[in-house]
Amino acid sequence: MKESGPKEDIAEHRPSVGAVAEGPTRNGACGLAFEGAWTLGDWVERRQQGGARTCLGRSEFSQELAPECRREPQVLTPQSPSLCPPPSAGPGEAGSQPRVVLGADLSQPSRLDAEEKPYACATCGKAFSRSSSLVKHRRTHTGERPFECDECGKHFIERSSLTIHRRVHTGEKPYRCGDCGKAFSQRMNLTVHQRTHTGEKPYACAACGKAFRKTSSLAQHERVHTGERPYACGDCGKAFSQNMHLTVHRRTHTGEKPYACAECGRAFSQNMHLTEHRRTHTGEKPFRCGDCGKAFNKSSSLTLHRRNHTGEKPYVCGECGKAFSQSSYLIQHQRFHTGEKPYECSVCRKHFTGRSSLLVHQTGHTGEKPYACGECGKAFSQSAYLIEHQRIHTGEKPYRCAHTCQCFVHAPPFLGQPYGILV
Repeated sequence: MKESGPKEDIAEHRPSVGAVAEGPTRNGACGLAFEGAWTLGDWVERRQQGGARTCLGRSEFSQELAPECRREPQVLTPQSPSLCPPPSAGPGEAGSQPRVVLGADLSQPSRLDAEEKPYACATCGKAFSRSSSLVKHRRTHTGERPFECDECGKHFIERSSLTIHRRVHTGEKPYRCGDCGKAFSQRMNLTVHQRTHTGEKPYACAACGKAFRKTSSLAQHERVHTGERPYACGDCGKAFSQNMHLTVHRRTHTGEKPYACAECGRAFSQNMHLTEHRRTHTGEKPFRCGDCGKAFNKSSSLTLHRRNHTGEKPYVCGECGKAFSQSSYLIQHQRFHTGEKPYECSVCRKHFTGRSSLLVHQTGHTGEKPYACGECGKAFSQSAYLIEHQRIHTGEKPYRCAHTCQCFVHAPPFLGQPYGILV
């Protein structure tokens, strides 16, 4: 045996520092067993490189080196109280025990990490390289959540998840972006955020090539291709591709509206609806049309408006082939085929195919005229009536007869007659 060198040269030790006589991950050459495949991989690499010296027992070391040899790394978990051979047992002698590599660089997983996953779930078959990972995974089947928040009582599967959750109560955001200063409670969220500055989108869809900043966004997108909707409502059975959409949908059953406006008190089931509503108070209209300059307080309103310029009508009726620029128009149109009239007047019990038709009808009962002319103050029950009235002030006559070339403020009563075709 070679003489003992400096402390840092000591790279192997007896099994008392973490080897186990029987274990799930075993070296085929010497029989040494480890807690996980990644530890075995580092041990094998060190053995192949030949750069490690061997500690066979405390008696073979000087007193100066013995404490260093006895140090136990945190990455290994002993499963036996004492597996260290007696000092009299030398190399190759009976009773000598396998030796464990110390000092290996465990910051990176070894080649065997991706290959060996000896811990398999008995329920679903998913395999893991560490027993602790399997223990955590099993809780997804059992529903066990042993880590409880002292503040709100919420439970978690992992202690790390509880630690992150506590920052909701403390407001702690230890991870700060170096570019814009925005802070986050989780390092992962900071990493994803930084891609907004770099433009990096490392996760690409194999079907269409569209790229995303987050794996979760890619997983959600892929359901567009597969049609998968794994999140089903327990009340009505309606299914969704995203859990968030199911959460929002459930509020239609519970009536929950957790997002309230500080100005007027109006509440909403979604935070984005509250954000859009606030703009009615501030007058903010951040979404501007590039063709005509008209601005909107919602991006969806701008999307719909652009179809006035493009003529796009993506929603087609399966019965008659008529196309519409908005899905709501198609839904209302389809009721003419089905005869459905879901909107009922609470006063006279008359039914209507569309909500707007009901609202117009109800003004006949209330006498309400919410649409007032800015020129003369005259009020109307319908916006269409106000638009026609305003042409008296502007002189606009948009309806022209193809035969007489006479123009009109209102659509003439002979609309559709052979002698009164309008263009």
